[in-house]
Amino acid sequence: MSGTEAASIGLVLKALPTDEVLPAAMKLAAQLGSASPIAVRTATRTLRLQLADGLEAALWREADAQAQCYASADMLEGIDAIVEKRAPVFKQVEGYAA
Repeated sequence: MSGTEAASIGLVLKALPTDEVLPAAMKLAAQLGSASPIAVRTATRTLRLQLADGLEAALWREADAQAQCYASADMLEGIDAIVEKRAPVFKQVEGYAA
């Protein structure tokens, strides 16, 4: 299957020329790496649950995950960083202070 075919059926985000794949992957990894670890982890778990148990279970899990993220110190840090126009410094992992 070509990259274009995979993109057309939603198997991948987008098709790229071979020489653009690694830079695009590195950019995406940097974006994920700069995000709140607790938000990335909960989103990953929700996606895995959807694959295993279906959409309804994933939606219930996502509602719980959002409540957990909204109550986190990382959310406040993210808001402060936006207001202060600076990069956030996330410190929370799995709901516990690091």
